Amino acid sequence: MSDSTQNPVALDSNADSSQFMRELDVFTRDLALIDKEIEDSGSSNIDESRYTRLSETVQASIEACRDFESRHQANKELLQQAQSVFRRATDPYFLKSWFANRARTKPTGFPGDYEMLCKIYGDSKPGIGIGIYLDRIFMDVPLACAVRGRLEMARKFLTQEIETRRGSHEPVRILDIASGPCREYMNWPSQLPAIDVVAMDSDPRAIEYVNTTVATQMPKPSRLSSIQYNAFRTRSPEATIQKFGKFDIIYSVGLCDYLTDDVLVKLLSAWHETLSDNGVLFVAFKDTIRYDQTIYQWHLDWFFYQRTVKDVLTLYEQAGFDLGNIETCRDETGVITGYFTRRDRMPNLRIDSAESGIRKPTLRLFGDRSGFHPSVMTSGGTARN
Repeated sequence: MSDSTQNPVALDSNADSSQFMRELDVFTRDLALIDKEIEDSGSSNIDESRYTRLSETVQASIEACRDFESRHQANKELLQQAQSVFRRATDPYFLKSWFANRARTKPTGFPGDYEMLCKIYGDSKPGIGIGIYLDRIFMDVPLACAVRGRLEMARKFLTQEIETRRGSHEPVRILDIASGPCREYMNWPSQLPAIDVVAMDSDPRAIEYVNTTVATQMPKPSRLSSIQYNAFRTRSPEATIQKFGKFDIIYSVGLCDYLTDDVLVKLLSAWHETLSDNGVLFVAFKDTIRYDQTIYQWHLDWFFYQRTVKDVLTLYEQAGFDLGNIETCRDETGVITGYFTRRDRMPNLRIDSAESGIRKPTLRLFGDRSGFHPSVMTSGGTARN
């Protein structure tokens, strides 16, 4: 980004902020130029050369925002002000993107609702003008690719774990916490053992979608029931067991990145106690060192806690888990890590910290894509619109 005139929305005056505002002004003028070209073309089809130009100018803005943040990490108030100024200045263009519009306006109260997930999974949603181009950019960032990889990871885990339980006379009982659209159950294999899924979510629209679109296509005698139930209520294993019984499989793949450490410690412990004997708990977390959060926090107003694998394992340790009995794997992009524990491997839940010298967790990386053995790639995926 180069020098330019001052943007009409400004930060408190200082040399660093003035430079940021000049860079922002160049970015918005580039957006305006490309937006006008798209409007004048009268075409809703993406022009690849124009898309490349837009991608480059968006990338330049990401670098400018990241650089500004790195210099002012200790000044949270200034960062929040700068992010607000950035989004107000870019609203005329970014709100034409279905993706950015939903993230910034949050019609359901938070950006990552079930409709956003459906969009990331590949559902067609209407953008306008430059918004069509921006939607493609957002769909192709590594974290969006990882969310699609996470869906595939969850489905592989479920199908393989359910297959190991063949021969049981009762359906495999599954609890999906903060379930979203439950797309992992679409086109569910009829040859697998029967399952009985309780999908919990607090969004009534997500529940309606699951019950009308996903549950209705489940092969009999398998059953999927979506219910409105706040995930925080599962921190009491006694109450969950009294209301729903115990489960063979409990998993949550999109919730934990939004929860504080103290809440997660309680939930992880409670979820483990809600398992039946030989039950398995599967939880997914983003790995902050594997992706750049800048475009989400600055361009989309979409925030989640930044944790490394070590940070997550510390939470498990605080919850009383033996780290030597935790297996991990990554989605195909390497951005999201899944953590697996079995109830029979932790018969006596510790309430103290792990002992010194305890074995490290088992890390499984992707190998054979036909099985559940995730392999790590630096980035990945192509958005399927």
